[in-house]
Amino acid sequence: MKHWKAIFGVLAVFFFGIVTGALGMLIVGKTISDRVKRGGPEFVNKVLVKRLTHDIKLDAAQQKRAAEIVAKAHQKIIDLQQSIKPDTNSIFMEASLEFRGELRPDQQQKFDDWLAKESAKNNIQRK
Repeated sequence: MKHWKAIFGVLAVFFFGIVTGALGMLIVGKTISDRVKRGGPEFVNKVLVKRLTHDIKLDAAQQKRAAEIVAKAHQKIIDLQQSIKPDTNSIFMEASLEFRGELRPDQQQKFDDWLAKESAKNNIQRK
């Protein structure tokens, strides 16, 4: 009996360690995600330049130039995303219609409501 208690105790310690670690990572991830959302692209650029400065030991002139390069690259990414947005919306709508055809009539209205809610949340233009 004592043997099983010891095994159970060790397993319980490992289990609670895993749960604690997972919850900690969830909280940290949510905090970082919220900071990025609030700060926007400028915040992300600033953090990247700060990391480069710390890791590579950039001087002031290099920091300034890195900030310019990062901002320019970020703008190019935004422009690219905007240029393909109509295509991605089209693919999304095509897939949505195909999936809707697989649903029962009672599910279709629920799917339409869900789709409208998700589209509004993610700024997806519906046709």
